[in-house]
Amino acid sequence: MTQNLEGIPPELSADPAHESYFGVAQFLAGEAKLLEACGVLMRALDVNPALDRGRLLLARLYFEIGAPRFAAREIRELVQRNPQLKSLARLREALEPGVVLDPQAITKKFAETRFKSSEIEALEESKV
Repeated sequence: MTQNLEGIPPELSADPAHESYFGVAQFLAGEAKLLEACGVLMRALDVNPALDRGRLLLARLYFEIGAPRFAAREIRELVQRNPQLKSLARLREALEPGVVLDPQAITKKFAETRFKSSEIEALEESKV
């Protein structure tokens, strides 16, 4: 993973949990720089583990790069922090060890969860 990322705003380098972390990670993911996006998100989560929106994006990126068990770990953390979000619970069930992974079904569940990301964003703001 690249440690010194080009195009990263200086405030993000100084404070990985700065509010711009999510936009930078989304931009990198959109540019097919998935590992770099994961790096931005992991740094932000190291500083502030309550960044649920970032954790959800990290889980999706882990799944996209072929690391479903890492995705499952992040989703388990989200479910633990947000048990009222049923879409997360369904996603967790689809990613659990021992379950035959159906990439199309899991992608659909991520899409359903992404639709609910406004709920996660609201929860994230209320926990500050």
